[in-house]
Amino acid sequence: MLTGHRICPVSTFSDYIASLKANNSFRQFTPVMFDDDTHITVDGRKCINFASNNYLSLAHHPKLIEAAMSALTCNGTGGTSSRFVGGNTLIYDMLEERIARFKRFEKALVFPSGYTANLGAISALCGAKDCVYIDKLDHASIIDGITLARTKFHSFPHRNYARLREILARTRSGCERAIIAVESVFSMDGDISDLAELRRIADVYDCLLLVDEAHATGVFGARGAGVIEESGVSADIEIGTLSKGIPSAGGYIAASEEIIDVVRNRARSLMYTTALPPSSVAVAHEAIAVIESMTEERAAFRARCRAFAERLTSAGYGLFGTQSQIIPVRTGDNDRTLAVAGALRNEGIFAVGIRHPTVPKGEGRIRISINRGHTDEDIEALYNALTRCRSL
Repeated sequence: MLTGHRICPVSTFSDYIASLKANNSFRQFTPVMFDDDTHITVDGRKCINFASNNYLSLAHHPKLIEAAMSALTCNGTGGTSSRFVGGNTLIYDMLEERIARFKRFEKALVFPSGYTANLGAISALCGAKDCVYIDKLDHASIIDGITLARTKFHSFPHRNYARLREILARTRSGCERAIIAVESVFSMDGDISDLAELRRIADVYDCLLLVDEAHATGVFGARGAGVIEESGVSADIEIGTLSKGIPSAGGYIAASEEIIDVVRNRARSLMYTTALPPSSVAVAHEAIAVIESMTEERAAFRARCRAFAERLTSAGYGLFGTQSQIIPVRTGDNDRTLAVAGALRNEGIFAVGIRHPTVPKGEGRIRISINRGHTDEDIEALYNALTRCRSL
């Protein structure tokens, strides 16, 4: 998203910290303990976890734990060096081939995280004479990739494709290469890009279409490959993570062989960092096979998410137009957002309050993340807790 922290806006660091605290924008880590895929212990209190991106509840899957243990035994605990130096174990190549088949691209390239994948891909493919067109609510990693590339960019209002066409008509001729970069499922609103319309626009204006599937992989598509698969639309570049629906660590870019070769040779966020631990790579490889087999479970999970969103809408909650497992409940300013999040925790519900500067001022929300492992009783407990906290 285009909101976020900038360089310290006041004269001293202490003034900056004081200003954050005064606006209820100061961030600290919350120590937690994972009890299982859907329950968490926070400050000694056991809670139902509605803050997790473990969408398919696979983080404790026996096959994935077995894959991790086997890789640890055979390869040790760490990546030990950059992939270009000595960290490119055989299972890396196997994972990239598996991702390419799963996503139906020619090639794939694994990065240390989804953040570094966006950072590396955009900075490798764009320069001063190029231009990137972004949805206003695109993830910070896309923005930071643009900044690193020192390339021009234009943002269009969220999912306003008529406005995107207007911007392209006015500016496209001034750029050599152009990329339209969007998320398929937006991480804070839970709504979905119209990839068919974006493909049409990209073709008319000779743009590459880059789609970040971080929050869609595993949940959308007949095989769980994401919104690209479900829409039947082709993208030129896909970015994704191995740490959400796929419950491991890392990220990837999938594209043509030519684009992958360019990124491999130019992406600083790949070259100058240590490779992932072999256990993380092995888990991601095994998880794809599990995800592809979950056709019925995926359909039931999405039906449950839709039903809960519809129930909240019928009860008068504002949800930012969600179409996915991410269900953000409007709370307003930072004070109320923190108050509601705290009250929910006292009710045994762990759901994080998202506030400015992560989202625009006045658009705070409780970001509810439904996971496949949540039971009907868990969902009912969440609904009842929201009802009791509604008057805050």
